[in-house]
Amino acid sequence: MTGRAIRLLHLEDSEPDHALALVYLARSGLAVQATRIETRTEFEAALQQHAHGARGWDLVLSDYHLPGFTGIEALQMLRDSGSLLPFILVSGQIGEDTAVEAMRNGASDYLLKNNLSRLAPAVEHAGRRSARRARDARGPQGGRRARDARRSRAQRRRPDQHAR
Repeated sequence: MTGRAIRLLHLEDSEPDHALALVYLARSGLAVQATRIETRTEFEAALQQHAHGARGWDLVLSDYHLPGFTGIEALQMLRDSGSLLPFILVSGQIGEDTAVEAMRNGASDYLLKNNLSRLAPAVEHAGRRSARRARDARGPQGGRRARDARRSRAQRRRPDQHAR
């Protein structure tokens, strides 16, 4: 993301699971400021704070099973709020159908709790994609420059296709 600490909103009802996620992120060298919340009411309040600029996050990391709602519902609430924050879904048991549903609804990634070694790369990837979207949204010139740079990189990788 940037040189500053990643501001992480963590929807997690288990303090040990929250602590473990932070350990994996710290081991990877990522600086993280995490806020852990558990309930739908807390998440709704966090979304309002984010929307009004009172509190900002860089990423939402969510367990699937939460008290009174699911990570998929949290993702929908996030998208309904108009936020494009990256959202990573984590679960101890997530089926393929749930993972596909999460990705179709705009999740940046999904991880199994028994494979948190993928957490830091997923956070970094989601951050890069989010930064690219923000750059592209800054207006025609910013978006055009970003698209031109991506096209140029693609052309350098496939010079034979552009010689026709």
